[in-house]
Amino acid sequence: MARNNSEEANATRLAELVNQRFEDNQNSTPKIQRVPLFLRQNPHFYRYCTPKMISFGPIHHSNQNLKQQGQHLKLQWTSLYIEQYRKLPTFNDGCSYLFCLENFDIEHPEALNLKVDQWMHIWRDMTLLENQLPVKLLKLLSTQKGSDLENLLYNFVTMGAVKRNCTVMIRLAYTAESVHHLLGFVRSYFVGESEMETEKIGSDLMAHLPLLPHPWQTYKNVRDLKKSGIRVAKAKSPEWKWNNLSFTSRWFSGRLRLPVYVNNDVTPYFFRNLIAYEMCPDFCSSFECCSFFSFMDSLIDDAEAVKELRSAGVIQNLLKSDQELANFLNDIGHELPTKIFNHLRSNAAPFQQEIC
Repeated sequence: MARNNSEEANATRLAELVNQRFEDNQNSTPKIQRVPLFLRQNPHFYRYCTPKMISFGPIHHSNQNLKQQGQHLKLQWTSLYIEQYRKLPTFNDGCSYLFCLENFDIEHPEALNLKVDQWMHIWRDMTLLENQLPVKLLKLLSTQKGSDLENLLYNFVTMGAVKRNCTVMIRLAYTAESVHHLLGFVRSYFVGESEMETEKIGSDLMAHLPLLPHPWQTYKNVRDLKKSGIRVAKAKSPEWKWNNLSFTSRWFSGRLRLPVYVNNDVTPYFFRNLIAYEMCPDFCSSFECCSFFSFMDSLIDDAEAVKELRSAGVIQNLLKSDQELANFLNDIGHELPTKIFNHLRSNAAPFQQEIC
């Protein structure tokens, strides 16, 4: 009898496994996300994905060091927020988060009772993937106080320009409704919508590179481009976006214009978390951030390549040495999808053979 029950249980379990429908991760709705496990297992990568001063949400809530450093700030901001909008429900993280967004201004960090160096640490921590709050929660709280969440998010992206100018930013194709948290909104701001232009640039650039048997091995670094007659210069527009690049063909020479890239102590945190966000299994994208840094990694392999781009006005390096910047780009290059699947063709622009 026991054997029959066991066989029936096994048969039922087998049927469940056979009929199980696996949910497509890319169709799920991400809210509070963790850095993918295989990236968390890399201590050198993951240390750039954990907050150092303040935490929001449940993932790092129990970190005692963060409680000592950031909890008093959240309590102050929540108190001021509730005092201003008395009818709102008390939710410590949500209210303090909105108060921070509303008063975020690099020229006036004292509005948040911060020094400018503390302000930058807060900005960095708020862009971490594991330090996000759902937009749905922020939307609920902001609606109740009568403010526009999109303007608050734009104020964060522009580091207080919206608040200083008292203007409403021009709406782009994305809104607070189309993203899930602040990092997603920041990413959307930088991605833009000029993918077709990027593909055309790649096709023109490819025509000036030496023909090799394998299309992925077309050049090693910026010095190889220079030997091919291609000069690198900064983009005509001062706007820093990943698609703000162009290539001009001049018969046996060419000019590649790139957005000015400023590297400081904060950028390794910011860009690693954008890369981690794009690599989350439940987020569908064309790897725009990963693609940009894959391209930069292909241009830079040592300090001399950084020096070439600095001389061209493309890079402003605030680190102690050019080699440190080269190490950063080479280090994250090993984690990018372009390096893992460089033999595949995908719809992410720099993965295309015409560009790489």
